[in-house]
Amino acid sequence: MQITYILLSVETASLIALLWNKNYQNKKRSLIFKSLTSLLFFYIAVHSFLFSGGQEIFAVFIITALLFCVIGDILICFIKRKFFFKLAGTSFFIGHVFYCIGFFYATRTSMIEIVILIVLWLLFPLSVKISKVALKKNYFLVFAYFILLSTMCVKSFSFLFYQSFGLSNAMMTAAGGLLFYISDIIIFFEKFQKETRRKLFIPNLITYYVGQTLIALSLLFI
Repeated sequence: MQITYILLSVETASLIALLWNKNYQNKKRSLIFKSLTSLLFFYIAVHSFLFSGGQEIFAVFIITALLFCVIGDILICFIKRKFFFKLAGTSFFIGHVFYCIGFFYATRTSMIEIVILIVLWLLFPLSVKISKVALKKNYFLVFAYFILLSTMCVKSFSFLFYQSFGLSNAMMTAAGGLLFYISDIIIFFEKFQKETRRKLFIPNLITYYVGQTLIALSLLFI
């Protein structure tokens, strides 16, 4: 556990340094601190997996998801280049796929969850219209990503009801899934509404890294 506390402390310090470097103004510093912060939550997940015995297939799906998120975090530092932004989006998309596979593997799916998901998916067009965000050619890509994102979030709450690995794991997974969902909603506005980018930079990073870290720490309790 001492190693976990050390990793969390270093990750927190790295995140503060990243937040200080507002909106990727210094590319080199952003790349260093964002890569370091992301690699730390990934290593926390690996350490948690090994500490818990390293015998649960579910954890392998989560660690794989986190790995693709790390790759996306590194690529998104070059956000001004569309090619790298698309690669980052693809990496995050794959990460969400592995999250969903892991969550479906570890929990059952109820009719209530299906209804909630259908409602969320149907509300997407209305939400876009109300927010007045111009998606243009990216509409269907963003919609597909939203389907995956909302599925991941809703399924993370399944752990609270089925408690596949205990209450501690369930609470961390649900909280992490919700924060990850919030961070992606924030980055949606950050990307497609340039006037809000600076205001949303800090809340996006905080919700994202706290969410990912909670999911990584949840592996301690499987």
